[in-house]
Amino acid sequence: MSALAVIPARGGSQGIPRKNLLEVGGRPLIAWTIAQALAAREQDPELSVAVSTEGAEIAGVAREHGATVIDRPAELAGHTAASEPAVLHAMDVVESGGATPDAVLLLPATSPVRRTDTIARALTLFRGSEVDALVGVVPESPFFWRPPVEEGGSAVPAYDVTARPRRQELRPE
Repeated sequence: MSALAVIPARGGSQGIPRKNLLEVGGRPLIAWTIAQALAAREQDPELSVAVSTEGAEIAGVAREHGATVIDRPAELAGHTAASEPAVLHAMDVVESGGATPDAVLLLPATSPVRRTDTIARALTLFRGSEVDALVGVVPESPFFWRPPVEEGGSAVPAYDVTARPRRQELRPE
């Protein structure tokens, strides 16, 4: 049973230029997700790790950090491009090479904060169940802050401060 981890990484980010290559904690942002996927391969040797990109610089960094590179066509790499078509393209490329993964993981490079065993645990959970899809989520705090709106630029809570429960009083749901 093989699995394919696809890390989509466009080279033409407009919001934060070169975001996938910016140094975070001493290495390029994309390198964190590559390292996590490669670590999962230690527990799941049939896991392939591929970066889908149209960017030559990203491709070089991806290879340097141990990932396979799938050249993404320009029509799947524009500023309005979604990740899903890039994943489908990556699957087509892998399958045209004769491999048919039983699981495909979408690992955004821009979400590198994962526990060290998250990817391996997800694969184990997926393979041990009869589900078609698995999505990783984390609990979200119920306390949100609005952008500054008061005079002087003070942040305003998006809830009634006087009626706010203490964290210890919150119910799991």
